[in-house]
Amino acid sequence: MTYDITLTHRQLCDLELILNGGFYPLDGFLTQQDYESVLSEMRLKCGAIWTIPICLDVDKNTAKSLKIGDLVTLRSAEYLPIAELEVASIWRADKLKEAQAIFNTSDDFHPGVAHLLTQTAEYYIGGKTKEINSVPHYNFEKYRYTAQELKAQFKAKGWQAVVAFHTQKPMHKAQFELTKLAAKQANAKLLIHPVVGCGSSADADYSTNVHCYEKILPYYPNGFAMLALLNLSMRMAGGRETVLYALIRKNFGCTHFIIDNDYADICDKNGVPYYNANAVKQLLKSLQGDLGIEILDFDEICLTKISDAEFSQKLEQNLPIPAGFSFPEVVAELQKLHPPKHQQGVVILLTGLSGSGKSSIANALSIKLSETDKRHISLLDGDIIRQMLSPELTFSKEDRELHSQRIGFVASKISSAKGIVICALIAPYAKARESFKRKVEDENTNFFEVYLSTPLKTCEARDRKGLYALARQGKIANFTGINHPYEIPKEANIAIDTSNISIEQSIAKIMASLAKNNYIETSVIADD
Repeated sequence: MTYDITLTHRQLCDLELILNGGFYPLDGFLTQQDYESVLSEMRLKCGAIWTIPICLDVDKNTAKSLKIGDLVTLRSAEYLPIAELEVASIWRADKLKEAQAIFNTSDDFHPGVAHLLTQTAEYYIGGKTKEINSVPHYNFEKYRYTAQELKAQFKAKGWQAVVAFHTQKPMHKAQFELTKLAAKQANAKLLIHPVVGCGSSADADYSTNVHCYEKILPYYPNGFAMLALLNLSMRMAGGRETVLYALIRKNFGCTHFIIDNDYADICDKNGVPYYNANAVKQLLKSLQGDLGIEILDFDEICLTKISDAEFSQKLEQNLPIPAGFSFPEVVAELQKLHPPKHQQGVVILLTGLSGSGKSSIANALSIKLSETDKRHISLLDGDIIRQMLSPELTFSKEDRELHSQRIGFVASKISSAKGIVICALIAPYAKARESFKRKVEDENTNFFEVYLSTPLKTCEARDRKGLYALARQGKIANFTGINHPYEIPKEANIAIDTSNISIEQSIAKIMASLAKNNYIETSVIADD
């Protein structure tokens, strides 16, 4: 029997690299045996080095409907058939075990762990894949190659040795000098091979990045460097992922691979890196004999040191960038992407118990902001959205989380177009609110959380519909604050108890905090 599965963006990125040779020796999604071997040994069952599980995750219903030997058509979001998979393995993953093995942590602040625990389905299926159609791309086609096509390019150019440079960020003068030095030391040519799949939310959008790479290419000697794009979904898994980067570049025909410290720069809530840069390098070097690509280790080249945060701040405030840091053409491209914060999109989430004042304050705040702010302002009220987009959902934990995800998705899309989105919903679960925030930040836009800390007693006294009374009588199940929990936000931008202050006073507090964080112009509240 044949089944259809519509792939997520990450799954489609993985499938493309399976089909185009980037993930060689994989000939499909991992089976359970290979998966467990990768977790414990960093190798496939055949003995080949492989460090990251490339699995096809599916929900329980799909997994239960499949059996070994079934054929599954894998489709893009537009329902284009990309490949056929013959099911060879079906199993339920132990995600905490996988997180600890791959990321060396189960801390869900780590974006890779968070994706695994909250966005990856609980079952995996594995098996060989057979291509039906190539994955379509509608931009930068001249920079997209299969492994064989890129090898053919090197051969046509007469390139015998090629140094690969991995990045997901714009390149500046330090990276330019590092790549030039590495290629010259190896007596090789240079491949700039940036990731343009799913990556870090801190990165610029990849179209802007590509334009920045194009601006840098003419600075290299003629015939010295070329650009190719890698549609890879990053996991941010430290040393294990860096090994994968090296394997991919070997598959694309490169002979050398540059390590730099950017591969270990993901930090926990306290700003402490999850991965030690030296440990990442040591792991790569320990496996070099089996990798089939030479590792080039370079300390960071420091010309004019500015942190990513400082650079973004200078762009947003239109401050001069030191000439030694970057190229003027690159800065000009990035300035297009970094308007001042008060011109960027922002999602304002008002969360709290029923009766805490969310809807009233959200409505009044939208009116107050429209008085002076030129951005489009949208109001998403949880009750109204539930009626229009989620009428089938109950008030179970699972359905509440799905309701929050839907609103987060809509809000993120509006704010990515530089709009202001005010969301009023109870959102009782901390993890759901964190997922909401990540969804917004994944669109390279801003998130601002308002916790209305109004006590339960006050909320009950305000109850016009008598819902609290019905809940106490047992006539309404899963009512937040009575027979369903509300997890208090620990990191809200501002907390407001509306028991003894007016709507106008609440709005003034929110406006002041928005201005303090530069989400609105300070002059807007100058008279308050």
